[in-house]
Amino acid sequence: MASLLESGFKSSHGIIPALDSETLDEIKAVVAATTRITGVVGYKVGLTAVLRLGLAKAVQELRGVTDLPLIYDHEKAGPDVPDMAAKFTAICREAGVDGLILFPVAGPRAVREFAGGALRNGLPPSSAATCRCPTTMSRAAAMSRMTRSPASSPTPWRWASIIS
Repeated sequence: MASLLESGFKSSHGIIPALDSETLDEIKAVVAATTRITGVVGYKVGLTAVLRLGLAKAVQELRGVTDLPLIYDHEKAGPDVPDMAAKFTAICREAGVDGLILFPVAGPRAVREFAGGALRNGLPPSSAATCRCPTTMSRAAAMSRMTRSPASSPTPWRWASIIS
């Protein structure tokens, strides 16, 4: 079974910026500006880049600017029918992602198939705490704001995932 450290993560905790910008140039600019910052341990690849380019091409483009792990967030892939798990996780592995964000909210069979399929393909599944928080915020402060509405703060917000 793959662990975070076995799949290319250099740390067991850190910040994973979300790459959900509108254009590939914007996404690559975020990666180029953050890939060498201490504490940034990987990136969440969202639907915008994947819908525009396809998963394999998005990964290829991002590999040109970072060697940090790329975690694909297919937005609720885990609750799909269990028979889709093997196909989904194999395609993600072929595309070159390093991990998956899955939502374990379906029945036990779907959770078993998606999480198991991810592990069999060397992709650690994550249900990491995700919050809208400034990227300069400490982990404790970010965790305390997970339920707070972004509108309640004048601070510019960015999606970030915190793994621990």
